Amino acid sequence: ANFNNKDFAKLFTCEYPLITLSEVSGDPKYLDWVRATFAPEGKLSPMWTSRSGGDPLKRLNMDGLHVYRLCDINVSMLYLDRNYPDPALRAGYPQVIAWIKDGGALAPGSFALNECWRRSQTARSALDHDPEFFGKQDERTKCGENCAKRYVVDLLDLALQESPDPYYGDVMERTFYSGLFAGMSPTGRMLTYDLSVEGTRIANPSDHYCCPGNLRRALAYLPGYFYHQQDNQIYFNLYGESDARLKLPDGGAIRLVQSTDYPASGKIRVSVEPTQPVEQELLFRVPAWCPN
Repeated sequence: ANFNNKDFAKLFTCEYPLITLSEVSGDPKYLDWVRATFAPEGKLSPMWTSRSGGDPLKRLNMDGLHVYRLCDINVSMLYLDRNYPDPALRAGYPQVIAWIKDGGALAPGSFALNECWRRSQTARSALDHDPEFFGKQDERTKCGENCAKRYVVDLLDLALQESPDPYYGDVMERTFYSGLFAGMSPTGRMLTYDLSVEGTRIANPSDHYCCPGNLRRALAYLPGYFYHQQDNQIYFNLYGESDARLKLPDGGAIRLVQSTDYPASGKIRVSVEPTQPVEQELLFRVPAWCPN
């Protein structure tokens, strides 16, 4: 890619993978390019604001904004802030979280109507299947784009790293079960573009566009969402049959094994196996549906 070509940056959501590439490779040039292109001299570039349909730092009403782009932008700004601390880079994501909490999310596991935020709780697809044009739908009920769900989850994960609010885990959990897992065909091979919680679901026969890739990315990232660590605390965010090994600040490690049939029942057995004696505080998310 020509990293000086700003038209390329406008068309593609390239800043997030470049930030990741910089972290994995240890080469700062990719991160420096993102900063110079999208946040030069501490000011947000028009590219970020135009791609989101408005200034993500000033627009409190998200209705009609593109979910995927807006969340991707704010995820990238938070990652960029880790290396170039700037209050302007952090100003957008609390507004997105507030919008979700205030009814901006759709029915469980879904966030977008026709790829955009809408204050609606519709969940039924008005699918008008046409053999001449696969997947033709009434746009008013075209809900639950996979790209939107994947980036909302990523934004919630970053929010959890700063504050272990159980609400974030509740939304992540129902997004995976009702949105992302449900976006696969029974064989797991075919994936949907969007997902009605009620009504007909049709898997798309093609894998060449963004939604199948982002659904698979979300599933690949899932193990990393189970736990969050801060100082001497380990926060249990998600529950499921699992076996994890976490590094501790003192150089040791701890193995956490969950034995459970969750969510079929609420019974979870946790085995804690440190490599050496250690003092750690274990915090468990109590799901919102749990009565006590």
